[in-house]
Amino acid sequence: MRNLHPVVPLLLVGALACSTAAPGGQETDSGIEGQVTRGPIQPVCVVDAPCDEPFAALFHVSQDGREIATFHSDGAGLFSIELPPGDYIITADSTAPIMFPAQQAKTVLVEPNTVVRVALDFDTGIR
Repeated sequence: MRNLHPVVPLLLVGALACSTAAPGGQETDSGIEGQVTRGPIQPVCVVDAPCDEPFAALFHVSQDGREIATFHSDGAGLFSIELPPGDYIITADSTAPIMFPAQQAKTVLVEPNTVVRVALDFDTGIR
């Protein structure tokens, strides 16, 4: 049996790391990216003062009534997830700092060969 050159396994690992796969291992060049915000963050909003803010949380992605993926937004509220084309429901986890996360589901349509840019705004319940 012949031994592989030491570089060959590294090249194979590099090639695997560069491929993109959606949940379920399906390769895709489509998905969703954007920012999540919550607000209001104070009882009275005033001019020249932000009344909403980005937040970090866990989100669930569902299709046809079943969860197919999850993602986390970062401290700036930014996120990105690769998904095959289709209709998706995005719901914040019950631990998210918003009011009634399950009732604030967002619908997003992903077209083929497209990364959809979205701004997902959630209600904190502060009044």
